[in-house]
Amino acid sequence: MKKNVLLAAAAIAIILAGCTKKKENMLLVADVKHGDFYESLTATGNLDAVESIDVLAPNFLGSSTLIALIPEGSFVEKGEKIAQFDTGWLDDQIKNTDDKILNAGYDMDNYLANWQETIIALSNNLSDKETALKAQEYSQEALKFAAQMDQEKGKLDYIKAQRGVEDALSKIKLGILNNERMIRSKKDNMKKLAAEREMHSTNISNCTVYSPAKGLIVYRTKNPYTKEKIKIGDTLRRGQVYITIPDLEKMKVLMDVNEVDIHRIRNGMPCSMVFDAFPDRTYTGRLTSIGSLARAKINNADIMVFDVTASVNESDEDRLRPGMSARVDIIIATYKNSDFIPLDTVFNKTDDKGIVFELRRGSLKKHEVTLGPKNDDFVIIRSPLPDNIKLVLYDPVIEESTFKLDQYTFKNYTPTKQKSMSNAAGMTNAIVSNVRPRRAAATNAMAPKMPPEEAPPPPQMAASAGPSGDASEQGKENEVKTNDKPRRRTFSLEQIKQSRPDDYKKIEAYMKENKITEDMLKSDRAKMVKMFSDLGFAQRRTNAAPTNAEATNNAPANAASAKTGTAKPESPKSETPGKEAR
Repeated sequence: MKKNVLLAAAAIAIILAGCTKKKENMLLVADVKHGDFYESLTATGNLDAVESIDVLAPNFLGSSTLIALIPEGSFVEKGEKIAQFDTGWLDDQIKNTDDKILNAGYDMDNYLANWQETIIALSNNLSDKETALKAQEYSQEALKFAAQMDQEKGKLDYIKAQRGVEDALSKIKLGILNNERMIRSKKDNMKKLAAEREMHSTNISNCTVYSPAKGLIVYRTKNPYTKEKIKIGDTLRRGQVYITIPDLEKMKVLMDVNEVDIHRIRNGMPCSMVFDAFPDRTYTGRLTSIGSLARAKINNADIMVFDVTASVNESDEDRLRPGMSARVDIIIATYKNSDFIPLDTVFNKTDDKGIVFELRRGSLKKHEVTLGPKNDDFVIIRSPLPDNIKLVLYDPVIEESTFKLDQYTFKNYTPTKQKSMSNAAGMTNAIVSNVRPRRAAATNAMAPKMPPEEAPPPPQMAASAGPSGDASEQGKENEVKTNDKPRRRTFSLEQIKQSRPDDYKKIEAYMKENKITEDMLKSDRAKMVKMFSDLGFAQRRTNAAPTNAEATNNAPANAASAKTGTAKPESPKSETPGKEAR
């Protein structure tokens, strides 16, 4: 029984020891690179076609409701049916118009019948008047020998008979004129009704929409703020564009450039483009249009931007689609034979000054450097630095607790993205194809690699460096000595909100503008490093568990540390955002 208890206790101790086993911590280091440096400006935008055909909603009074719609992204031939609008109310209009046409026909028939009776009556009246006039003419011959009074009376009767004929003729003429006017009016009304029916019939036929050209179906958004696209059941206003058929052979990128950067770019500048849908492929282009007036950024009225357009040199109908998100790197200038370092190694940055920390045995030595042009990953330095210097992505000044360098393994820094720029002639050469470490073998500056034999030796404690240490007596005041273990922390927006509300507002605005979530920052250190760099915050050291290959390469160093009694490196579970440099 006692033996079983001892075995159980031993098993529990082993499990607890395994649960509390420390992982190795990593500290990123970087070299000074030398080569051609490309100053660039990064902007985001969306792909669109240079030329396209817009399909409009039926152009008649009232609104139209979509009852059928071809799926977005479909390839269609010219003349193929792509949409159908509701024709119910147009059918009712045609029925009402048909009834009006029928009634107008009946009215015309009735009027013509009445006119026949009227003209007959007027003709009979004229005939009577003419008969009376002839009778008066005969009586005038007989009155030649009558008394004077009778002759005068006969003349008056004759004149009255003449006026009766004239009056009858006037009535006939007036009746004919009125008849012609009425018939013309009724015919015009019937023509109007026929044209109205034809219009309704045409509108009904227009409710069935056929493709005007061969191409790709792209839905248009109903609202630029919500980005909601049209769908079946939507009611569209007359003439509204709801489908676009783009020419996929010629594409362009529409993007926003912040007002503070607009003075840095001009038409004709080369640029490279990477689309979110194909992150491993780079396209090239040039700026073709820069807006003259600033406008408020959509979803953030506090930011003013300019509309900028870049053409896409390559034609890729199989991949490129309108609406795709794109990151555009605009090449502003090229600097030949320059020294540059990762932005993440520079702290306390001002307009042209910064602080870097050199990794030495058992300590970090501070250097003040003068900065030059930069891009998203690197910055030119105009201050001389020692050969083969190793810079760390860590600022010990902002740490709340110190740490021991001998508890860390070291890993070469890799930039947040691999850029592929091109020259003015064709933009086909990689931006850093000839970049190499300064006074060392050639390598790719955007993805530096450090062979195991070039890795820095295991650092010793500053207190034990002694005379053999690399630091001179004159430079000891610049060395930062560390003693305690690091404190592991988890990135938390809530924690930043409570402790640093001002920084929290900047971070929140940045995340909203770039569509970044807290989970993305926790899982992707590159995004977090870039965010703090863009916001001007100092960066923390990088703590991440090594890969299997890295653990294998570092095994001898770990074994040596175990023999000398040094603590086993520990890896925190997540990165911690840096505080603003003091």
